[in-house]
Amino acid sequence: MLSPTNTVGRCYGHKDPRWVAAVCAAEGCTRTLNVTNLIGFCGRHTNGYRRDANLQRQYGISEADYDAMLVAQNGVCKLCGKPPKEGGKLAASRLHVDHDHESGRVRDLLCNNCNRGLGFFVENPALMRAAADYLEHHAALAAHEANLKVA
Repeated sequence: MLSPTNTVGRCYGHKDPRWVAAVCAAEGCTRTLNVTNLIGFCGRHTNGYRRDANLQRQYGISEADYDAMLVAQNGVCKLCGKPPKEGGKLAASRLHVDHDHESGRVRDLLCNNCNRGLGFFVENPALMRAAADYLEHHAALAAHEANLKVA
């Protein structure tokens, strides 16, 4: 028999030390949790917890810090000035924390495309400048060809 104060639903001898509770702790939710659950919430109710924990673990900032950065940037990407896609799926639906991969220092919030672009260019300014020169060169060639066709 279990005591009335038992919150895990198993006796001491059979309680997994990682197991938090038998049922989701969100108000009104009765979903049963599995034995590996570490936080006491089902998948539908973990977003806030996971988000704050991930921001803290990965970047050393809280969700409040993220929100303050978002307000300071007027809710738009620091590079392109566009907001994340409204109703977008997963990564496209929010701004991402950009950070220096060597020092771990947080820089700003970027949209998915800008954040990935920096990553694809290995955060190398010279390579990014070369890519910009390349695009400008080909844009100039296209404009020149268009002028030749008109004349």
